[in-house]
Amino acid sequence: MSTNKELHQGYAEFSASSDQAALLQRLITAMKHDELSDELLEHLPELEAVKKLNDKLKYRKKILAKSVEQAASNNAKRGIASTSKPDEKKAKKNVCV
Repeated sequence: MSTNKELHQGYAEFSASSDQAALLQRLITAMKHDELSDELLEHLPELEAVKKLNDKLKYRKKILAKSVEQAASNNAKRGIASTSKPDEKKAKKNVCV
C-alpha cells in the first residue's frame, strides 16, 4: 500500500508541476506577443496597476484633446486666431551676441 500511495503522490506532484509549466509557458507566450491577457495581469499585479494607470491617462488625454479642439473651434467662431498648436511651438533658443 505504501508504494501505491507514493505513486499517487508522485503523480500528483508531476501533474501540479506540469500544470505550472503550462501556465508559465502561456504567460511567456503572452509577453512575447505583447498581449495583456487577464491571466497575465492576474499573475503580475504591478503590470495590472500600470495598465490601469495607462488606461486612465489615455482617457484623460482624450478628454483634454476634445477640450482643446472645442476651445479652438469656439475661438474660430469668435474670430480669434490661434497662434499654433502646443506640439508646433518651438523651444526658445538662447542667442548670445
